[in-house]
Amino acid sequence: MFKNVRSSLSIVALLAIVSSCVSVDTSKLSVGSYNVSSCANVYVQDLRPYIVSKDKKPDFLGIIRGGYGNPTNFTTSSGEPLAGQLGLAIKSSLASDSAQVELKSGDTQKTSSEGCRTLVLTMKEWKIDAMKNANFGVDANMEVYSNTGKLLASDNVERKKKFKQGYFTGVKDTKKNYLNESQAILTELLTGVSSAL
Repeated sequence: MFKNVRSSLSIVALLAIVSSCVSVDTSKLSVGSYNVSSCANVYVQDLRPYIVSKDKKPDFLGIIRGGYGNPTNFTTSSGEPLAGQLGLAIKSSLASDSAQVELKSGDTQKTSSEGCRTLVLTMKEWKIDAMKNANFGVDANMEVYSNTGKLLASDNVERKKKFKQGYFTGVKDTKKNYLNESQAILTELLTGVSSAL
């Protein structure tokens, strides 16, 4: 009988996931403050293979699996690309009354006006895959360039991290773990290049 109840609950949980859009508010991403000399241009390149191939949309964050492993896409709640949301978090961390920080799009321009820095975040992987437990994989690089295009600093984070999640709180836990780990990665990357800002 217990097996039947558990199976029924798994089916209900799966239907709830499949019938709704599973997303998280990535605009809540925030990292600490970092000092930038006078101005900075921020670029974020999304080179995740499933984004480049257009197999997934740029708002893709990962996969949440139901009770039988059925995958559902996990996305930004705004529908905005992950790259833009990470860029806004970086921009906010550099913004101050004395510094002008711009989030740029398009091809990366490593040269800029006098005294400016260019920050380039490149994502080769940034994805969560969650069922009962969650696996978060990242391979990301941040570079800082002078106004003449000289590389001043670079830092890389490449790892896979596993999170234990509650059986009945999996989606909620996935959202929390995704935001917390994304913030930790951004903080690690910015701290790694902060001496060149």
